[in-house]
Amino acid sequence: MSTGMMRLGGLLAAVSIAAALQTPVAAETDRPALREAMARYQTNDPQNQVAPADPAKKGKMYGFIARAMAGEQISTVQTGIAESPTPTGATRPRQAGEHFRIASITKTMTSIVVLQLVAEGKLRLSDSIEKWLPGAVKGCNIFYVHGSLCFDANKITIRDVLGHTSGLYSYTADPGFMAGIGLDIMGARKTTYAPADLLRTAVKHGPNFRPDLPPCADHPTDPKKKCSPAAKERFEYSNTNYVALSMIIKAVTGRTHSEEITTRIIQRLGLTGTSMPGADTTLPQPHAVHYSGQLMPGHPLGIWEATNLNPTMGPGTGDAISTTADLLTYLRAWTRGGLLPPAMMTEMRTLHPVWVEDQEDLAYRYGEQGEDVVYGVREVWARYGLGITQRTFTCPGGGDPVTVWGHNGAIPGSMSYAYVTEDGSRGLAVNLNGDWPGKPHPTETGKYEPNELVMLYDLLRAEFCAPA
Repeated sequence: MSTGMMRLGGLLAAVSIAAALQTPVAAETDRPALREAMARYQTNDPQNQVAPADPAKKGKMYGFIARAMAGEQISTVQTGIAESPTPTGATRPRQAGEHFRIASITKTMTSIVVLQLVAEGKLRLSDSIEKWLPGAVKGCNIFYVHGSLCFDANKITIRDVLGHTSGLYSYTADPGFMAGIGLDIMGARKTTYAPADLLRTAVKHGPNFRPDLPPCADHPTDPKKKCSPAAKERFEYSNTNYVALSMIIKAVTGRTHSEEITTRIIQRLGLTGTSMPGADTTLPQPHAVHYSGQLMPGHPLGIWEATNLNPTMGPGTGDAISTTADLLTYLRAWTRGGLLPPAMMTEMRTLHPVWVEDQEDLAYRYGEQGEDVVYGVREVWARYGLGITQRTFTCPGGGDPVTVWGHNGAIPGSMSYAYVTEDGSRGLAVNLNGDWPGKPHPTETGKYEPNELVMLYDLLRAEFCAPA
């Protein structure tokens, strides 16, 4: 077969895959429970804006855009605004088709590329990080509870890195890195970061733990360390894992993770609203204005506009841009085998020991129609596979628990969620153009301030517990 015919055949195959796996197009239907849940976290009235105790956030505005899929029914739901009011009080609403930074939802794409390379025989899940990044992961943690603990990069596997069981410190937790961003956010958001520099920022701390040692040797029963005496391995979420994977993808293929994601996922599925921007600081039109409260306490900027920033601060871990429609098309394709062969789907869905969200995170209660809805460790739980999260929750009124697959994403100015059911028949993708969740509205009776997890489960319950 000629080269031209082979390329044409590949193109036709990609078109047929995209056509077969597209999210169904149907008449828009409203989702009142989802709309009400989103409205609890914001209001269009700046005098009554429900916001955290920080007075700098009082009166600041944000809005939700969501797309829900239930069989052949598609709903686009928006509340709030895309931009703070002008001096004349004019506003514009969120709208369908807006582009936004999906942050850590990018990890699912990076994972899929790695697993595709495994399926092609170009690397193995049992390969060590030392094999592909020789000399890059070395150093000791001198503050380890039992004395100094040093890396052995020959015993950290690709599977460990994909599943956050590697022990790599997260560079986004490095005090110097975060302080530098906080003190000069206007400069930092224009800075282009090299993946190797971000990895060096992390490994200078040494390992948080070592995957080849007993998982609960230092924290046998502390739930905040996500470790159980029954655990066979240790889990600790770290953005550094996916920076390392972006470097491994380049080492294997000779191409950047952005190029591989574009070819293997975005173009294959025809995701016209999804892109890997590289060092481009802008968002494609249309988009909302995005607002951030993620700065050091007392920073004079308070809330700042974070629409434009350099996504190289999160290579492979949080740099993609997408839309709610594309996210549902993408996850639906994933559930139906459009991106990975069965063996790799099994690997991706192989879950790590149960990781219970900290009780304090979810112990907030609010009254709704006279009924207390309690978020606690018995009602919601999550487990992590290889770049994918499985979340299970109960619905008000009982019934069988609901299980969904997907990922969260948070970056300055944006919070996003994308989840689908096991068979891809139902799904929800949401973006919030602010990075602080407001208090549930209209009443609150609990002790704890709500956080992102409370909001997430509110929205998941509102959509997936409602009739299709």
